[in-house]
Amino acid sequence: MFDFNADARQRKCMCRRVKRLLIKAAERKKRGDKETEDILITPSALENNLQHGPLVELLKCRCNICIPFTIRTPPEDNDVLAKKIATNAERRKLTAALAFIGGTFALRHLDEHRFDSIEVTLNNMRDRHDLIRELFGAIGKNRAFEDCKHTPRHTLSTNPFCLAEDFVEQLNNNATWLRIPSFQADNLFQRFSSRQNMPWIEETLLPIGNREAGRSFYKFKICDSFCDENLKQRPLFRKQIDLLDEESVRRATQEKDVLQVLKELAHHSIAEVLFAYQETVPPRLSLAFDFHPLDLDKILFPRAGGESILQEYDRPYRFPGSILDHWLWVGLLDIFDAVANVHEPLLPSLHTDAKSKWVGAHFDIKPGNIIITAEGRFLLTDFGLTYFKLLDVEREQETNFTTTPGTRMYAPPDGYSKLKAMQAEKNNNLVKQKWWNRDYDVWSLACVASELLAYLVRHPHDDSPVKFRKERDQEIGFGFWTKDRNDDEVTKQAVLRRLDSYLKSSDEYLQIVAQQLQKMFSMKRSAPMTVKACHSALSLGLKIDRRILQDRQDRSVAGPGTYSHLRDLRTSFSTERISSPLRCCLYLWENVSSGKLKLEIEFSGSDGETFIVQSCANVKTEDFLALSMFDPDQIYENNVLHTNSSFLDCSFRSMHDGFKFHFARRADYHHFFGAVTHQHIEIGSEFRFRRCKIKIKSRNYFSFKKEAREVLFKEKQDVHNGHLHILRELRDDAYQKIYIDEDTRSKTVKEPQRVNEISSRDSSDAMFGAQRRQQSKDPVRYRLALYLCDQVPALVLVSLNHENAFHINFNNMDRPYPRMELRNRSGMDIWGTVVRAPASVPGIPLNPKTITQDIEGSGRTSFELVEIEFYNMHDSSNFEKCYQKLKGADE
Repeated sequence: MFDFNADARQRKCMCRRVKRLLIKAAERKKRGDKETEDILITPSALENNLQHGPLVELLKCRCNICIPFTIRTPPEDNDVLAKKIATNAERRKLTAALAFIGGTFALRHLDEHRFDSIEVTLNNMRDRHDLIRELFGAIGKNRAFEDCKHTPRHTLSTNPFCLAEDFVEQLNNNATWLRIPSFQADNLFQRFSSRQNMPWIEETLLPIGNREAGRSFYKFKICDSFCDENLKQRPLFRKQIDLLDEESVRRATQEKDVLQVLKELAHHSIAEVLFAYQETVPPRLSLAFDFHPLDLDKILFPRAGGESILQEYDRPYRFPGSILDHWLWVGLLDIFDAVANVHEPLLPSLHTDAKSKWVGAHFDIKPGNIIITAEGRFLLTDFGLTYFKLLDVEREQETNFTTTPGTRMYAPPDGYSKLKAMQAEKNNNLVKQKWWNRDYDVWSLACVASELLAYLVRHPHDDSPVKFRKERDQEIGFGFWTKDRNDDEVTKQAVLRRLDSYLKSSDEYLQIVAQQLQKMFSMKRSAPMTVKACHSALSLGLKIDRRILQDRQDRSVAGPGTYSHLRDLRTSFSTERISSPLRCCLYLWENVSSGKLKLEIEFSGSDGETFIVQSCANVKTEDFLALSMFDPDQIYENNVLHTNSSFLDCSFRSMHDGFKFHFARRADYHHFFGAVTHQHIEIGSEFRFRRCKIKIKSRNYFSFKKEAREVLFKEKQDVHNGHLHILRELRDDAYQKIYIDEDTRSKTVKEPQRVNEISSRDSSDAMFGAQRRQQSKDPVRYRLALYLCDQVPALVLVSLNHENAFHINFNNMDRPYPRMELRNRSGMDIWGTVVRAPASVPGIPLNPKTITQDIEGSGRTSFELVEIEFYNMHDSSNFEKCYQKLKGADE
């Protein structure tokens, strides 16, 4: 084989300089690694090093191969070709690949034949005999090819084709370095037919899995140039599955499909796959997740240094007075809920009818498959054995899954599944012996829960899960079960003794848990037990006094945004698993010292007991957004706002994630919205618009927030379908005025203040008194809020106080649709910002300082034009009246 790269070194071709520059500018996959095979040539490296000037010099190369092409080419042609390459990403990649193999002498002829990319060249070059003779004819006359390895061997007359074969092969091998795919967090699956140079950096093979069985696990990051903002500098975990045979392909495809269903399920305690891809060379499937170094197994059974990584997390009170009021136990209950969602996934994409429904099971629940995030949140992982199937509801019996069970330690005995046991005994069939139903997960969860109890309920004599495991291992059998003298499968005595000891405790909630685990371990059940029922029994089995949930420095939010305690504001909520909303009361507490906002939901269970669910948000960051948008089609009828809609929706990101609140009265929604965001929606300012056009100042385009550029200006077109209103910044001196109307506030009965609540309020009021007095001297801030609902879901906030910066015109006589226009004055900026949440609807930050900073502060951005097109003249006129009224009141 003729080595073009070695020949280029010998003839001192200019392509060697280009190759050195690209290698120097490339990213290294590993720190300090100088191997060519482990580099990433980024788009910026190609753009910076393949500019017009250097490319012209490359085309002037006078080595003995390039000079015949150089002297025949006019300088202006070199200039034109250099511009083509410098301005086209695919041409730059082709030039770089040719430089790596010493083949840049082919640039001119490839351009003449319109070969403008690597793939086009590889696919078509062998068929272009005229091109081959032009490129390699002169080279073939001067070289002998006795060592030709092709079949059939080439002769002297076919030497150009021998060179062409070698050229294409070497170009294909070096093109792999430039085949670098890009990844996005929401792009679930990609397929690659050719070998790729994956953009992984700091990749580490983890000491888990079974490489012989085709399972490998890696920790890695993605080079910033080849991923979106959500994946930059993000530690990731990759499960790599070798596709060795048809069975491995089937199982890998099944796992990918399961993860796609779970991603749609979007449960907060299920590890979501970020992206997946399948390679043909070599054949394998890879699944990428967030990397979390800690799992429950490392806590329960610590290795050397394992105990030091455990820390206490600030989690809400769930079981006051109980030893199980601990973040670890609360996290495990989240896993129960996650498994319940796997067992009965309620998704629009899974078609069901009155006669059937989809069911699933995990089949490998164990402490090692429960990872813990840096925030202390539990995530269920490893869905390699998970299975979904359609259940015939009319049969009124549990369904079987044909599967190989997971870890033996946490697997139930055969007799635990009554249907499986009967079927296997009647027919000695190997397939039926692999039948398991959803009871499998009930047993596994009971095993994990009992080990966690051994960790939390410490006995004086150095009790631990390790000792609990040793006690179980002393009995013959597997994991948590054994066989008695009658050859019947029974729970091990070590497990039962533990549960009996918990029943003798004075801890009321621990007794409830022990009783439930006894039921879950029982072999004598009249009917299958569901994880959903177990979760309900463990989560909602204790009466709670609401006052216990108030921390010492919490103050009830009565001033910020509300006239009366929000705890007396009744509304309803639902989740994806609760189709009909439940009536509830809301509590809102503010902790000034910790900068947290705490939202509690109080509702009644089916047995009449009162239950409270609690969550916190750190208002000092932008990580918590109130997704307080709603579908305009539900609150507008013929583009007319419903004054008292059937319901208004409000949900949260990271604060009661997965809950959706329904407000029956519009005034209650405004009440709650103001309390959470410190922004009041001005009555009479809410309208739906037909079209919105936003133009950013060109000099600020690249300084404008990247998410805003991508959301609003990438498509270079108007945004259709949205709604708008005017927000008023809420301050203490405005609360009484805004919420004094009896029709817009709830009837409440004041609750007697506790001593610690009074003292905390007094201290916080004194602390912020000077600040509030200063605020009262400042003009009230008004903002125009535009909710973009169609192509680019986002929230645009525009300052209405900086009126010297813009003209505002209402063209109510425009045909066919009236318009409102904010156009900047000469040399002035219209202040504003864009808020975009990762969900399908935009939200607003909880921290009012963040909003002020982004709109009127140093974080603001500049618009030239904001144009809104209303549906009719009535809407435009009413909005103008509302704006003029507020403007007059402010003056």
